[in-house]
Amino acid sequence: MECICRQKRVRLSYEKKCARLRSQGADGAESFAIKRTKAAISDHRIKLNISLASVNALSQRVVVVHDEPAARGAHPNPSHNP
Repeated sequence: MECICRQKRVRLSYEKKCARLRSQGADGAESFAIKRTKAAISDHRIKLNISLASVNALSQRVVVVHDEPAARGAHPNPSHNP
């Protein structure tokens, strides 16, 4: 859950930086400011990709763990007696 919350914060910050870059382009900002914003966006994109990979890996692991009892022929609830 923490990973998803962190991803949401990074994504929101990324979107704000993208909006800032569009604004800077429209306002004719200094090139150093635009470069700094582009670098921040690149950093956020890397963090987003890492977060997405972490969430995907965790999701795949949950599926595997969930499916293990079924693969062995056991019921997921050990107290279940047919």
